[in-house]
Amino acid sequence: MVESLEKVLNSIVIPKYDRLVGVEIGQMGMGEIYKITYFINDRIDYHDGYLIESDTRSLFNMLAPSKGEDFIINYKMVDD
Repeated sequence: MVESLEKVLNSIVIPKYDRLVGVEIGQMGMGEIYKITYFINDRIDYHDGYLIESDTRSLFNMLAPSKGEDFIINYKMVDD
């Protein structure tokens, strides 16, 4: 799931938003929660954050996650 999600986000979400420059995905706990870290080159406003989360949720659901699987989105500046 991690590899598939990373591949889909890199090919669809990252090119769609000019403030996003990359993505990294990890698992938390027993692997039911995915930590998605988007690397950004500028601040993300509420509207863009909502659209990014909406696109991420749609793509995540298309990958048919198991019951109980979900994700958390983090943003990290490239300079950090």
